[in-house]
Amino acid sequence: MKKSLVFPNIMVALDLSAMDEKLIAYSRFLVKASAAKTLRFVHVIPHFILPEPVSSSFDEMVRGEEPIQQRVERQLDNAVQSVVENEKDLKVIVDVLEGDPMDCLLNHAHEHQPELFIIGKKAISGDSGIVARRIARKTKCTVCFVTDNATTDIKRILVPVDFSETSAVALQTALWLRNQLGNIQIDVLHVVDAPMTAYKINRNHPGIINELKENAEAAFRKFLKKHKWDGADIKLTITVNDEFDVSNYVRKIAVAEKADLIIIGAKGHTLFEDLVFGSTTEKLVNLEVNLPILVVR
Repeated sequence: MKKSLVFPNIMVALDLSAMDEKLIAYSRFLVKASAAKTLRFVHVIPHFILPEPVSSSFDEMVRGEEPIQQRVERQLDNAVQSVVENEKDLKVIVDVLEGDPMDCLLNHAHEHQPELFIIGKKAISGDSGIVARRIARKTKCTVCFVTDNATTDIKRILVPVDFSETSAVALQTALWLRNQLGNIQIDVLHVVDAPMTAYKINRNHPGIINELKENAEAAFRKFLKKHKWDGADIKLTITVNDEFDVSNYVRKIAVAEKADLIIIGAKGHTLFEDLVFGSTTEKLVNLEVNLPILVVR
């Protein structure tokens, strides 16, 4: 499996809202875990056009004041100082751009090629939530959605797997975080996709379910062996897709296991084949407002 689990270059989108504090804290947490070398904070000042009379009046009011871009840069510089503390080898950059937020962030990501892009996902997000999802669709890096309730005190990580290579990357990322931070329980979820009509009308319904689960357990053992992982400290949950909604199972298990973070692969097979952003991850990112989600590529 070709994948580096360090993120030497991290980009964080800030919007001067209360979410910034959470994003800065989460970026500090991931910097320490991933040995990052460059941390780039980006804010986009949207273009706005005023009618001529209003524009002239506005220019007169702000004439002589410090340009807004410089004020924003100073404000962000002050806000991110906590990340710089005790990180001598970390280069912290603050970029303030002007234009369409999505276009600017995408172009900036394309120019600087971060391995990890951290984006805020608010419970009541408005347009910012749409921008975040579109950016995640169009970037080629790992994306971390940070929610209002996200915590950096990670105790449990939930990893949905379908035994594909990208779900292996997701599990490896969870194991790597545990190695870096220690004392983290990793819960693996596999949702069995089955020909529902066929087994529901079959008289041997319980037997079919048991066989499906036994096959999944065998596949998981093979999965661990292939990647040379010791599964002794990994809890496996297997459930059958009765509701035709994998994202719903992920959310239910995350709540049941009191997870602090969901890590999911960007692409897989079966119901995961469209990640990112197919129906499963799209629903998960849209609906989950409490837990941060790390979508790895």
